[in-house]
Amino acid sequence: MLKHNLVKAARRGDFLKYASLVLVCFGLIFLQKQWNYSFAYLYSLSQPIRTIPDTFLNWYEKFEKIRLSEEENLQDRIDYLENQNTLLTSQVYQLSLIKQQNEELLKFLGVKSLIPNFAVKLAEVKKIANRQSPYEISINLNAEDGIEVGQAVINNQGVIGQVSNYIEFQKQSEKNRFSFVPITPYRGRIFDRNGEVLADNKARYELRINNKIQRDKIKKIIHDVSIKLGLNDENSWYLYKKNKRYKRKQQFVSFAILNDEEAARFSNISFLYPEISLDYKIVRIYPYHHVAAHILGYVGLVGDTDLNDNALFDKQSDSRNFTYVGKNGLERYYDRELRGKVGHKIVEVNVNGKRIKDIEIEPATDGADLQLTIDARLQKYVDEQIKDLKGSVVLMDVSNGDILVMSSAPYYDNNVFISGVGIKELFQNKNKPLLNRAIKAQYPPASIIKPFVALAGLHYKLLEANKKFLAKPYYQVKGNERRFHDWKKGGHGWVDLHEAMAKSSDVYFYDLGNRIGIDRLSSFLDQFVFGKKTGIDVFGESSGILPSRDWKYASNGGSWIDGETVITAIGQGYFLTTPLQLAVAITTLANHGEVVFPSLVSFNSKKTKSRSSHRVKWYDEKDWKSVKSSLYDTVNQPYGTAHKVMKGTVYSLAGKTGTAQIVNLAQDPNKREKQKENLKEKFRDHSLFAGFAPYKNPKVAIAVVIENGGNGSGIASKVARKVLDKYFQYY
Repeated sequence: MLKHNLVKAARRGDFLKYASLVLVCFGLIFLQKQWNYSFAYLYSLSQPIRTIPDTFLNWYEKFEKIRLSEEENLQDRIDYLENQNTLLTSQVYQLSLIKQQNEELLKFLGVKSLIPNFAVKLAEVKKIANRQSPYEISINLNAEDGIEVGQAVINNQGVIGQVSNYIEFQKQSEKNRFSFVPITPYRGRIFDRNGEVLADNKARYELRINNKIQRDKIKKIIHDVSIKLGLNDENSWYLYKKNKRYKRKQQFVSFAILNDEEAARFSNISFLYPEISLDYKIVRIYPYHHVAAHILGYVGLVGDTDLNDNALFDKQSDSRNFTYVGKNGLERYYDRELRGKVGHKIVEVNVNGKRIKDIEIEPATDGADLQLTIDARLQKYVDEQIKDLKGSVVLMDVSNGDILVMSSAPYYDNNVFISGVGIKELFQNKNKPLLNRAIKAQYPPASIIKPFVALAGLHYKLLEANKKFLAKPYYQVKGNERRFHDWKKGGHGWVDLHEAMAKSSDVYFYDLGNRIGIDRLSSFLDQFVFGKKTGIDVFGESSGILPSRDWKYASNGGSWIDGETVITAIGQGYFLTTPLQLAVAITTLANHGEVVFPSLVSFNSKKTKSRSSHRVKWYDEKDWKSVKSSLYDTVNQPYGTAHKVMKGTVYSLAGKTGTAQIVNLAQDPNKREKQKENLKEKFRDHSLFAGFAPYKNPKVAIAVVIENGGNGSGIASKVARKVLDKYFQYY
């Protein structure tokens, strides 16, 4: 019996049971001490083992077939349930959409419920299109030629149909569909002061791909089409991902903007790509490319951040009908005026999606145009002068604050943000071409601050313009062993205000600043818009830093020390300004204390730009004349730091050079010079110049900052000379 069970277990593939029985038999025989018989008997029992491999393999194969079959059935069940879930989700969405549409229709018609054969004129139905979201209302028609001029009916499903011959047409009609579609207005154009178009709108073609297909297939299609059209496939894929992020619920997502030639080439191969739609659209273009790029800014897809910005969209605005919005510069600041008001139309398409006709309901209101104070000719010329540098130039009308030039380098082409080509490289560029250095970058004002410190000294009666002062090689604060060295190794000797300004003596102003004190100095300089925003009509302006006791305590909890006043008086230490602030300050000096605030827009659709200004409280005419005269000497006297570059101009000019130190150097003059020679470019001094012209009846003020350009009498002064020469050719 035991042997029979063993054989049976072996043939069935029950290996565990077979092994257990063998061990039991062996144990029993062993206990009976029947050694010979036990081994003989075990040998006879081992015969069925020869059948185990085949039996076990057959058993394993059967088990695998059953397992795989069950897995396939399970996966089929999962797929079925997922499809059912998708279908149910879609049905729930459709039902909620119909409910929302019906509620709007009821509200418009002024009835409590929708009943069969309730008639309403199509001319009235158009008012339903006035909504804040661009979803569609489907309309089943019962005539091939669509709704005639006459009546339409609304049934309890919210469906609009033709009244006359309903039953007759129902059998023979193809069911057309009407959709309420938003009409995007033309964005307002932007002109320079002479009427040159700086920002315009132009027809372009857009490739959009069905976002509902598999991701791998989408990527392959975008790659293939881009290669065939000569586009950069990486940029196309980047644009697709960007657009998808902002328009997650759209079925078709844009991945390329085409010109006429590219669109024609795609038309020839479009039959190969039914997943792609070629659409006609109006896009923003910038004819001058990089010129005034930082001023104009650019437009981009509307994102969640934009929708939540009350400055752009309020609760009553039709924000969801706009695809693009201003992202930077004037495009952002004046976005409400530029974008206009969305209109609506009815589009009739047949069952195959072919457009039959458009019926305009409410035309769009185009955005307002902007006229700038910028002179595109000068702006282009200045951009060219600093294209290989890092820095900024601001040219300002001293009479009214008009900004004639506001150049920042390196710059970029605004059109990149429309085509999508090169956006990634712009953001990764270590030179930060997207940074508007004129209003955003902050630099030590260096010696440009000295005229304003001189005004403070004159006002507080701590300075006599003609009194001589011994400007030694260094200055020491009483009780402090530190030596504050002059930029000139041997000092400047005996100088009065005019000589000290023209030669830019540090020691002269170390002493003056220390005698004024930080409290009075900070209070006086505050009137010249240092340490605060100028209020120019463009986003992103920095306020700079005007050092004071309160500022330092609030910043790091520290106490002010006298040595910090000394370096503040020459525009170093904590002191930071923007190039625009320097232009406003030098304009105030040219105007004898009248602070005129800058502006980029001279007129818009809403109102004429209002000019705001105020006058410096501390005012003495002879003080202004003394300081302005010292700036004239800086340019026109042989010993002036700007004389070499500025001599020979056909116009009179007053100005000040500046050299902003950005790293601490050794106190010893000899060691300091060696350190300067070995500094890497990014640690070299900034070069500055600020001035106004003509001297007696000023028309314009200029501020130039060139990063790591060396001393102010060098590159910054040279750029200023070229800009002013060109200005006086035109004006």
